[in-house]
Amino acid sequence: MESENCYKFLKKRHIAFLRRCLSILPQSAVSYDTSRMTVLFFALSGLDILGALEEIPKNECEEIIEWIYTLQLTSSDGHKYGGFRGGHCISNIFAATPTKAEGPQGVPAGPNSKSSPAAECNGHSMNSAKKDNLLDIRLSEGQIPAKILRQFAPAHQDNSPSSNNSPSSTPLRHDQSKGRCFSPSNNCGASRNASHLDRDLDSAHIAMTYSALASLVVLGDDLRRVDKQAVLRHVASLQCPDGSFFSNCGGSENDLRFVYCAAVVCYLLGDMQAINASAAIRYVKDCLVSRPHVPWFNDTCKDARRARLRAARAFKRRPTTENEIAYKKAKSKCRYIFKRARLNSSCSLSMEELHGLVRWLLMRQENEAGRVATEEINILAGGIQGRPNKPADTCYTFWIGAALKMLGCADMLDKPLLQQFVLSTQDPLTGGLSKHSNGQPDGMHTFLGLSGLAVLGLHDELNKVDPALNITLRAKSHWKSLKMDER
Repeated sequence: MESENCYKFLKKRHIAFLRRCLSILPQSAVSYDTSRMTVLFFALSGLDILGALEEIPKNECEEIIEWIYTLQLTSSDGHKYGGFRGGHCISNIFAATPTKAEGPQGVPAGPNSKSSPAAECNGHSMNSAKKDNLLDIRLSEGQIPAKILRQFAPAHQDNSPSSNNSPSSTPLRHDQSKGRCFSPSNNCGASRNASHLDRDLDSAHIAMTYSALASLVVLGDDLRRVDKQAVLRHVASLQCPDGSFFSNCGGSENDLRFVYCAAVVCYLLGDMQAINASAAIRYVKDCLVSRPHVPWFNDTCKDARRARLRAARAFKRRPTTENEIAYKKAKSKCRYIFKRARLNSSCSLSMEELHGLVRWLLMRQENEAGRVATEEINILAGGIQGRPNKPADTCYTFWIGAALKMLGCADMLDKPLLQQFVLSTQDPLTGGLSKHSNGQPDGMHTFLGLSGLAVLGLHDELNKVDPALNITLRAKSHWKSLKMDER
């Protein structure tokens, strides 16, 4: 760093920081244990943006790929709904698995059959048949103390696969998924389906599935070991009648984040038929907040600028919640992906709605006069806030930058000012980017800060990023060569 207003890009230190994220994290990151897949994606894709994937030895890349596949739930392992977990600590040791002599539906395995990636996971997720006592567990990575496991042990285990729960070879389409989503507090009228919960405590997560597929693409994997049909069945089963998605079969929030993840997962797998696109797009449009012009209570307050602000449009993560720019970015990306897949283009926004959306997005960049936070939080102005009256945050460089890029309005940002704000969040000693200028660096803000700079073309040393898929154009080119829609 030369001065307060001229920050240098610390590329080598960011590479070192992301390499460390692949090996070890501080104690403060212990809460990420159930979402290790996203931590991996942040580190890998961040290195890809920096053009430093070659910094990872080839054998380590192969080990990472194998680790990702150990977290996959497959139909060959007795799971009707596929996808990827976030980490080994949330897998279920009591899930019944087929014996080595039989396939997933009692069919004898052929002499040339190979063990599935999910079967390789058994040793890590505590399903291994070699153990004399399932509850005699060692306390190591991805394992849970036996006394805790005993609380979840079923009274009776039936290891014989049930014909009613045997996985179908046909993916579940969107019109079959009614009533299969459940949440204790859902507002879409869906009911719990017992057949969906045949592997309690051991289900995939839609965001982790997106992170896993994206990571595999970044690493150059051919995705041939991905149980495509099982993943598509899982995605279809998570969609609610209102078009939104849950994150997992056990129930969760349902909002635009998971609509985006579902869209990208299906897009990467080359099959959008698992999604009811019309319902999903209607849900996206329902999240549009329209603020019609209403006279001020005080007739003397007739500032024209305020009137325009009141007429601006914004998006919410759900039709009944507050605005958040991350959800606006997810909304833009969902529509972009659906449009590229040529699905139901009749649900486009009106010009008035688009203009209002672009205005709202552009107004999230702070200038010196409109700064929310003091220098104790952010040294410089020019950053992007998530919503009004919130301090600027590094990650929104990507959230809002990608949305504006897809809307063709990214050049309307004050890019030099934004670039210096992002660089002011660098840690000069350890590398990495933090949420605010005076914060601690972490993998998520490092990746999203770098991705935002790359999407907006703010640094020549960064590889270009696709704003919808959030992977580099190099990785996207590899994905195109796989021709997933033909498999």
